[in-house]
Order: sequence, then C-alpha cells, then structure tokens
Amino acid sequence: MLGINWQSIMFHIFNFALLALLLNELLYKPINDFIENRENEYKEIEEETLNNLEKSKLLVAEHDKKMESIYLEAEEIKNKAIKEAQLQANSEIQHANEEKQRILEESRVQAQREKEILIRNAKADIREVAIEAAAKLSFTNCDVYDDFINHTKEESNE
Repeated sequence: MLGINWQSIMFHIFNFALLALLLNELLYKPINDFIENRENEYKEIEEETLNNLEKSKLLVAEHDKKMESIYLEAEEIKNKAIKEAQLQANSEIQHANEEKQRILEESRVQAQREKEILIRNAKADIREVAIEAAAKLSFTNCDVYDDFINHTKEESNE
C-alpha cells in the first residue's frame, strides 16, 4: 500500500472536526452573537432616532400651532384693547364736550343774571340820579319862584 495510515487520517479528521467545533463554539458563535447584538443595537438606536425625529417634528408642528394661536390671541387682545381705548377716548371726549356745554350754559346763565343785576342797579342808580336832579331842580325852581315872589313883593311895596 501506499503507506497511508487510516487511523492517522481518521485521527486528523477527528481532530480537525473537533477543532472546527471548538472554534465554532468558542470564537465564531460569540463573535457572530456580538456582531448580531451590535447590529440589533444599531437598529434599535436608528429606530429610536427615527421615532425621536418624528416626535420632534410633531412637537415642532405643535409648537408652531401654539405660537400661531398665541400670536392670534395676542393680536385679538391688542385689537380689543385698541377698541376699548377708542371707546374710552370717545367717552371721555363726549364727557368733556358735555362738561364744556354745561359750563358754557352756566356761564351764559350767570352772565345773564349779572346783566340783569347790573341793569337793575343801573336803573336804580338812574332813578336816584333823576330823583336827585328833580329835587335839585325843584329846589332851584323854588328858589327862582321865591326870588320872583320876593322880587314881585318888593316891587309892589315900592
């Protein structure tokens, strides 16, 4: 024969199979499991990142809606405040005009009263002056009449 020892070949095959089995169990499976675990972790991280991205997009959209709502509410409050201020200003202007009219009317009434009082006082003063003038005239006329009478008496006595 060729010098092939079948026992030795079988032993080498057995050793090779045993080595392959041990390498498979000790190196390949742990490395393969490690790689699969790492891939799974990366997939989970990617899924979590995508979920977080979707959540952040939703939060941004919600935030934008809230900001728009707040802006609209602020605009509404501003417009309401402007309208209230205009109403208040118009009310104040109307009140001031009414007060002005009231004061003008009171001034007219007061001026009319003072005018009437001045006219009454002037009439009274005129009456007094007229009475005094009449009294002076009558006294003066009396003196003239008295002089005339006295003068007439003197002439008649002469």
